[in-house]
Amino acid sequence: MCSKLVVVLVFGSFVAVCPLLGTARAQDHPLIVPYEESKLFSKKTMEFDSYELRVGPLGKKDTIPVESIEGRLTRLEYRTPRERSALEVYRNYEAALLKAGFESLYACAGYGKGPTSCGDISGHYLAARLRRPEGDVYVALKIIGYQTLIVIVERKTMEGDKVRISAEALGEDIERAGHAAIYEILFDFDKAELKPESEPALAEIAKLLKERAELSVYVVGHTDSTGAVDHNLDLSRRRAAAVVAALAARHGVASSRMSSDGVGPLAPVASNRTEDGRARNRRVELVEQWSR
Repeated sequence: MCSKLVVVLVFGSFVAVCPLLGTARAQDHPLIVPYEESKLFSKKTMEFDSYELRVGPLGKKDTIPVESIEGRLTRLEYRTPRERSALEVYRNYEAALLKAGFESLYACAGYGKGPTSCGDISGHYLAARLRRPEGDVYVALKIIGYQTLIVIVERKTMEGDKVRISAEALGEDIERAGHAAIYEILFDFDKAELKPESEPALAEIAKLLKERAELSVYVVGHTDSTGAVDHNLDLSRRRAAAVVAALAARHGVASSRMSSDGVGPLAPVASNRTEDGRARNRRVELVEQWSR
C-alpha cells in the first residue's frame, strides 16, 4: 500500500488513489488513470465484442476458468518506467481500482502451483468488476516486467440490425476461395448451444443456400488453442452440428446439402498468442462441397 494518498476524479466521482498513478490523457481510457510516466504504445477499441475474463487459477489439463463478457471492449498496452518494479506498479493499480469501488474477482502472481500463483503467467494479474446501473465494468490487468496490459469491458447490449454478413458476400467468398468464414455465429464459452444473436447470420446462410440450389457445403467449426486439443476438436464438431441442425429445423435447408465437422484449433488464421488472434480463430466456416 502507498504511504500517502492523492485525490483524482475516477469513474465520475472523487476517490483517493496512490500518488504514483498519473492523470488520464486524451489517448487513455477515461475510466482508468495510467501509472505515472507510462507510455501508451497500443490501443484498440471495439464497440461490441466478447471477452473471456480469467477468474481462477490454472486447472487440470491446463484449463483456465473464465467468465464470458460482452460489451464495449478496450485494450491498452503501456510501458512503465524502468526504475519501477512490476510489483509496485501492480499495487498502485490495485489500490486505485479497489478505492474506486471495484471488487477483486481473482488475483495471482507468477508461475507455480501455489494458491496465489497464476500457474502460467510470470507477472501479476488482477480481474475486477465495478457494478453500476448503466452496466457493469470489468477490468483485466496484467503486468509482466515493464509491460502493462489493461482490458476494459463495459457491459452493453449489441446494437441490432447491423448484420455484417450477407448471402451475397458469403457467395462471393466461396466462389473466390472455396470457403467463407463467419464470426457472427455465437456460442457461450465451452458450449455448443447457439446464442440468439446468431439468428441473423443463420438467416443469411439459409438465403445463400436457397438462392444457389446447386451449392452444397461443409459446415466446419473452429476454436482457438485454449484448452486440450481433443476437447476443442469435440467442441468444434458439436458446434458445427448445431449450426446444421438449426439451418434444417428453423430455416428449411435440406440436410442432404450440408455436412458438419470440426477441426478445433488445427487451422488457425491468426496467432493464438493474443486475444485478438484467438478471437479470429473462433469461427464457423462454410466450405464448398466440390467434386468433378
